Amino acid sequence: MPERIVVFGGEGNMGKVVVARAQAQGHETLVVDPRSETSTDPEAAIAWATVIYLSLFPKDLNEVINRFVTKMRPDQLVLENSSVKSPVIPALKSLDKKGVSVVSTH
Repeated sequence: MPERIVVFGGEGNMGKVVVARAQAQGHETLVVDPRSETSTDPEAAIAWATVIYLSLFPKDLNEVINRFVTKMRPDQLVLENSSVKSPVIPALKSLDKKGVSVVSTH
């Protein structure tokens, strides 16, 4: 079944790979990234998505989660690929408390 995947940081090196591979597998994608000419409104993208992929540096990842944690839902899957985990653990735990499934990669 195709997923609706929003990629925060979709114009970065890893974000572009995630978008391309998701599209190649038949998933619908949106990008939230100030570097994108077609960047989607973050709240609208989160509301639309079944999967939220955070391809961001830890500082930016924390900012996104802290800003939009109330918009993320237990029926969504959140994936993140920050290379340093200790700074993002509190933000990820806030999603866990809401019942949102989180997968950390990298």
